[in-house]
Amino acid sequence: MHDQKKPLKFESVYDEIKAQILSDSYENSDKLPSESILTATYNCSRPTLQKALRKLISENYVYTVQGSGTYINKNRILRNQNIENTQSQRQSLYGLIFPNLGEGYIFKPITDKIAQIISHMNCSLIWGGYISPSETNFKQHIVNICANYIELDLRGVFFSPFEYNDQAKEINQYIVNTLSQAGIPIILVDSDIVEFPKRSKYDIVSLNHTQAGYKITSHLLSKGLKKILFVTLPYSKDTCKLRLMGFHEALLDYGISPQKDWLVTLNPENEDEVREMLEKHKPDGIIGLIDRAAVNLINTLKRLNISVPQDLLIGGFDDLGYLFDMSISTIRQPLEEISSVAVQLMHDRENNPLTPPRIIVLSGELIIGKSTDLTEETSI
Repeated sequence: MHDQKKPLKFESVYDEIKAQILSDSYENSDKLPSESILTATYNCSRPTLQKALRKLISENYVYTVQGSGTYINKNRILRNQNIENTQSQRQSLYGLIFPNLGEGYIFKPITDKIAQIISHMNCSLIWGGYISPSETNFKQHIVNICANYIELDLRGVFFSPFEYNDQAKEINQYIVNTLSQAGIPIILVDSDIVEFPKRSKYDIVSLNHTQAGYKITSHLLSKGLKKILFVTLPYSKDTCKLRLMGFHEALLDYGISPQKDWLVTLNPENEDEVREMLEKHKPDGIIGLIDRAAVNLINTLKRLNISVPQDLLIGGFDDLGYLFDMSISTIRQPLEEISSVAVQLMHDRENNPLTPPRIIVLSGELIIGKSTDLTEETSI
């Protein structure tokens, strides 16, 4: 009879750290102690510790943040504690990957409605957590979520591509490639991962962005405006180009020739950038890519002693001005319809995986607010 093989030192360290993680025994439950503390605690060399950590990283128990340390993957731990990985349970799970998903963002009503519909199918919708493209560990957060979703063998993922980050395109491509290679269907919400007129291989449901751009621009032009700027944010996604197309068509229909420099990319909270835009173009109207940008722009204009709508008319998209106690003329998205169509597309894709990808675009509603009401005596 052979003696049982003695585990290697790094394996023992791996086992001990893993046990501490699972039992939530570390003083800072979100982060591992420093390497010097860990080597002293487990009486091992730094190379041995690093080998143990690499194994924990490969199994998604922890992840590293450059210059900050090694963090515990809470999603992985929660699954170990709360989910029995039976096939029947796995077949009932769908996932979400949406940017800035929380109160005050356009996507929350969509995901809430998707969750409601999914629950009526006796299925569950899981969320990888709040993801902001501006967070320092953005990439690693996405890698962890994709790994978690693959391990759970999800039936499908509803994904709204990221923007406003120079790494967004790379991250979006990583998500769809990783999940697709694992055989998980993807339904895109709001936009494609490639810029129009290119087209990806994924189903999409969204607002008719071109029509929306046409509607809000036509509304401003009906007030007699002659020079309207379209203001966008750095690293905006495909929706910007589509809305800009509608903007151009409306100008042409009113006999105005669009100028290339009427598309302005800036930070609407930066007074110097806004002042430079106004001095250079002298517009009588501005359309913001999203209502949040329009609200920030209006606040900046106030600091520059420019009144809306008396001095300048403002339009936007998404109907979120009410969150900031501001009445903006905007395009309201058909949120419930987008949610219902997204679930239907997922159902169709599961049953017919080889059918050509579809794009479903839905009409938005023009909401007229005080930001374009010239009869208003007071500014907003």
